[in-house]
Amino acid sequence: TKKERVGNLVADDEWEGLGMELSELVRIAVIEDLKKKSRDFLGKDEYKVGDISKEVDVRVKQEVANLRGKEEYELGDFVLAMDEMSKSMTEELTGKPYEAGDLSREIDSRVKGAVAEFCGKDEYEVGDLTSEVSKRVQTRVE
Repeated sequence: TKKERVGNLVADDEWEGLGMELSELVRIAVIEDLKKKSRDFLGKDEYKVGDISKEVDVRVKQEVANLRGKEEYELGDFVLAMDEMSKSMTEELTGKPYEAGDLSREIDSRVKGAVAEFCGKDEYEVGDLTSEVSKRVQTRVE
């Protein structure tokens, strides 16, 4: 009936209005939470464009300086810190003081060892992997 249709329209309109009001409340809550988190992160009440990027830059540089055991960051510190870390990790892998080429030699040795083990051999020789894979494929095909 016409009365039911009008009633349904009114109810529908009320639900739509409620949805819009809830959406606005959620939006405001998210914005206010972001403002609070930004204030906490930045340590100041007023936000200006670029403040978060600047704060991240300051914090990253301070951590890099800490890695280097320094009070302040200087250009090139990040590269030097990564160099020290990679050499230290390479020394852990090889068990000896770092020399140029150690990481490549260690990886080469480990890969060849794994291939030799896969092939059932004590030492890797060029062509071992191809031969072993071909042999295994052939036995499955037959």
